[in-house]
Amino acid sequence: MKNTQIYNSKKNIAIKNLSDVQEIFKDITGQQNVNIAINKLIKDYLQTKIFQLKIQNVQYETKWGLTYSEFEQKSTTWDNASSYEIEQEYYNWGEIVSETNHFKKLIEQWV
Repeated sequence: MKNTQIYNSKKNIAIKNLSDVQEIFKDITGQQNVNIAINKLIKDYLQTKIFQLKIQNVQYETKWGLTYSEFEQKSTTWDNASSYEIEQEYYNWGEIVSETNHFKKLIEQWV
């Protein structure tokens, strides 16, 4: 980090250099080794994102009584297949599935 200063007004914390960032990572994770601390933060973040996306996916599955793959196949045969609601559900739900897969691949790289 160059001479960039990041300031958190809620906590009166000024991050002026890399050692400040390292100390914050250590404080957050309780790890003294900064590499372990960074890996833990990344892993925890990715797991949290996957969990949140799974909740959203389950909400769609509950609403439609189908998995995304089933919805994708069956919705094209419905009378209202081209309706705005169905298209929005398809794209929104598809984005959730895509993001989940993306974060799962990332977690495989980091864990």
